[in-house]
Amino acid sequence: MPTAPSFVQKIKRDIPIHFVVCRDGKNRLCHYFLMARPEKIKLLKAVKTGLVDMKDYGTILASGFGTQPSAATRRKLMELYNFDCETLE
Repeated sequence: MPTAPSFVQKIKRDIPIHFVVCRDGKNRLCHYFLMARPEKIKLLKAVKTGLVDMKDYGTILASGFGTQPSAATRRKLMELYNFDCETLE
């Protein structure tokens, strides 16, 4: 008997998860796991200057500083969503 799809498998059918690296208001590198429709990501990528509120583009599943998620963030995504952020699956 096949297992039921995970939460992430269900939402990825309609709204994919994107890994976004950017800079915050203090010019620090930061990253987001953003559940967003592709057209919203295109709009986000078109922003070249100024501050944006990521919540305007999608649902933030996790975020942190730097260009890579911490071990704690990876664990959180796996525990809460059964989501392997290393493979975006």
